[in-house]
Amino acid sequence: MQADLNRLQVFYHIYRGLSIKMAAAELGITPSAVSQQLKKLEQETKTALFTRLHKRLIPTTEGTRLFALVDPLIKDLRNGLTIMAEERTE
Repeated sequence: MQADLNRLQVFYHIYRGLSIKMAAAELGITPSAVSQQLKKLEQETKTALFTRLHKRLIPTTEGTRLFALVDPLIKDLRNGLTIMAEERTE
């Protein structure tokens, strides 16, 4: 399985806020686009990453495992890009 990095970033934002609307606002895209990306990621991973319960998202065990992998990746990428940008301005 090769998950798309953009989908992993969408998943990261959904998981952090447990909200599709919040993720959409953070990413500057529509909630519909966030939902579609989540659906595609769940198809790629062949597993449900969240349980939908009364308009709430509850991470599944697999969702929590994926977040544990994605969280340091996203943070390291952001930090690396910030360092690169700072070095260019020096």
